[in-house]
Amino acid sequence: MKPPLRPIISGAFIATIICALAGLDARGQQKSITLPDDNSMAQLKAGRNVEVTRNNCVSCHSTDYIVRQPGSDAKKWEGEVIKMINVYGAPISEADAKAIIDYLATSYGPEPNPAPGVVPARPDKKNKKP
Repeated sequence: MKPPLRPIISGAFIATIICALAGLDARGQQKSITLPDDNSMAQLKAGRNVEVTRNNCVSCHSTDYIVRQPGSDAKKWEGEVIKMINVYGAPISEADAKAIIDYLATSYGPEPNPAPGVVPARPDKKNKKP
């Protein structure tokens, strides 16, 4: 009498799932992927704590999410960092959070106001070709 196939198939299925979850292929070798670099326009500005910021933030999202934000003061950036930790579960230490906030407020702070009385230049409509 032949043994039932169900336990054999179930065991093979479970072994396949375990290997997949462990990141192993059929030969027991670990697989990895290489993500492309961020868009060149999304490169973080150089500055103190840029590496701490990059290392903590890019594990969850692209740097596009940083550089495309409007300039903000330290209080607003602190709110964003706290949101990433409390809402999205970002594993950022207290020391790294302070360094990130410092970097963001320094490198992506509020835009300076134009000097009083300075009006932005407007294109001359007379010189435009139809």
